[in-house]
Amino acid sequence: MVDYVRVFKPSQALSIKNNTSDTVQIYPNPVHNFLNVKALKPKFDITIFDIKGKEILQKKNTTENVKIDFQGFAKGIYFIKINQKDKITIKKIIF
Repeated sequence: MVDYVRVFKPSQALSIKNNTSDTVQIYPNPVHNFLNVKALKPKFDITIFDIKGKEILQKKNTTENVKIDFQGFAKGIYFIKINQKDKITIKKIIF
């Protein structure tokens, strides 16, 4: 015997719309030798971390198009943090 049935609908708060592709492009991934970062807005900061969270590289006030040389890095997984004035984007990078 059932007293009542409750139906839950997911709210909009449970999902996050990913608009990263509108403002930042990061390619190729996996990286071969160089990673390209393109943004619609100039003046953004880039920080690259290794899998342990150690900061490997930092570039401040970059232009819309940045080419990062990965040839001196060890093969593995990295994270790139792109800090724009109104938005922070973090992506996984494979080298």
